[in-house]
Amino acid sequence: MRVRDLAVFLVKTTTVLLSVAVFFIVFRVRKDTPLIAVAEKEQALFWLMPCLTFFVLLWFCMAREKRVRWTVADLLACVLLAYVVFRSGSRTEYAWAVPVALGCLYLNLRIVFSLSRGVVPVLVLALLSTGIAEAVTGLMQLYGMASSNHSLFGMTGSFFNPGPYSNYLAVIVPVAFYYVLTLRAVPAVLSASKGRARFVRLSNPDTLIYYASWLFLLLALVVLPATRGRIAWLAVLGSGLVAVCRETPAPAYIRKFYRRRKFLFATIGSAVLVLVVVSLVGLYRYKKDSAGGRWLIWNVSAQLIRENPAFGVGTGCFAGAYGNAQEASFVSGAMTEDQVRVAGAPDYAFNDFLQITVETGAAGALLFLSVVVLSFRGLARRRDGLLYGLTSLMIVSLASYPLNLLPFCILLVFFIAAAQDDGRSGRRFPAVVSVALLSGTFAWSCCAVSGAEKRYRALQDWKLLQGAYQLQDYRFVAGEYEELY
Repeated sequence: MRVRDLAVFLVKTTTVLLSVAVFFIVFRVRKDTPLIAVAEKEQALFWLMPCLTFFVLLWFCMAREKRVRWTVADLLACVLLAYVVFRSGSRTEYAWAVPVALGCLYLNLRIVFSLSRGVVPVLVLALLSTGIAEAVTGLMQLYGMASSNHSLFGMTGSFFNPGPYSNYLAVIVPVAFYYVLTLRAVPAVLSASKGRARFVRLSNPDTLIYYASWLFLLLALVVLPATRGRIAWLAVLGSGLVAVCRETPAPAYIRKFYRRRKFLFATIGSAVLVLVVVSLVGLYRYKKDSAGGRWLIWNVSAQLIRENPAFGVGTGCFAGAYGNAQEASFVSGAMTEDQVRVAGAPDYAFNDFLQITVETGAAGALLFLSVVVLSFRGLARRRDGLLYGLTSLMIVSLASYPLNLLPFCILLVFFIAAAQDDGRSGRRFPAVVSVALLSGTFAWSCCAVSGAEKRYRALQDWKLLQGAYQLQDYRFVAGEYEELY
């Protein structure tokens, strides 16, 4: 092997390993406070970005094909990022750090996938590995072998609440289900092979993905019912139904059955419809106050959208704007007794599409929806299993807050980046454009690391000061808090 080939191999391997490490940020958590746990994950992302960008830049410069086909979705994603930063409600440097870091991750993944589409299965295997680890962690917490991160819930995985935990599993379940459906012939080939050939085939990513998918599905079937996550169950059923309709001959069998047994088909269809309605009513009554609280949040959010339709209230300003709007509803007497009983002070809209519209207005919502729709189209054309992961994530976003949590944002960036550049012919930009983008990303990432480290130390000092605050030494902590803020 020539020296250049060896160098390219080492750079490529390091780049792939760093890309895999991004998915394992979900396990970067300390059992302290949710705020510090969030900072832990953000800090890990900021440290990984300059390293990943540096090796992507090296790989790109060493590669023989140095052109990337940038798509309309890439342009819209850049415009959306700029708009989110411009509409930020906070003018501090750190307020822009996370969105820009996710933009840097998107750029790196887009170029890596353009250089080698074979990296995608490796990252899918990494995603399944995080799902398996989360499911095992949940089982250990369920049986008392590990403590959860919330005193009121026995099972939270690496999250601080069973809701995001169940949603994370629900996003990965349809991906695993797809690979179980499409790679089901692999074990038969393996059983017929001999010893040496079997070892070679086991090193194939498709084979590893198949067995990892089966293992994760078996674990998820045990863990998900115990999480009591209603939207997670609906997301699994919805995305799984889409996968069955697209990847199996089930629709053809149903049409054939309809033509031959119309009366029996109508009877079964009516029974299924009744079962679905009863199940939905049961899910509503299962946690009636929770559903009522979310309905109230959506109503107030809709009021905020009517008041700020074009450009919203500003990125990161949902909680404050919601509090003011809810206070006005209290004063006007427009709330019913049931609404007053379930009213609270939420940080999220429990519907990411509503929250995006509240914060960025119709302009930001249209940009976001355009990127998502183009990503759906790209994954559907490729017949990629990530299509069903994106479907599940969008369903979860209808009644929860996944896109406010960093692990889900990383998943969304991965899905969107994997949906682009399907190998079709088209205009490719010269290498200088990609090198300039990577160089700017590397410079920004290096600057962001110091800012993240400073904020993280301030959060740790704030946690230490909580003892003095609880002892009501307010004069002392007031001065310290001002400096930390």
